[in-house]
Amino acid sequence: MDQDDALFDYDAGLESTLQDIAVDPRKDEPIAAPVLGLDEKVTVAKQRRFTVKLDEGRLLSQAGIPKLRSTAKSKLKFKGKGHE
Repeated sequence: MDQDDALFDYDAGLESTLQDIAVDPRKDEPIAAPVLGLDEKVTVAKQRRFTVKLDEGRLLSQAGIPKLRSTAKSKLKFKGKGHE
């Protein structure tokens, strides 16, 4: 019967084992979750689109107002009331 009691004695030797474990005083502080190799959320700023400066040279060149005049003849259509 002593062998059966020894088998079911779950607390045997537990006190000495628990005394040897050092108590960590920082245990109450929240532990940061592992990031698994991922950095914090990184925001990527969109690059600004380069805008062409409309100076006198560009407007008067062949790709400026003269081209606009020639394309306006075929593509520009004025619609009626309500399409302003």
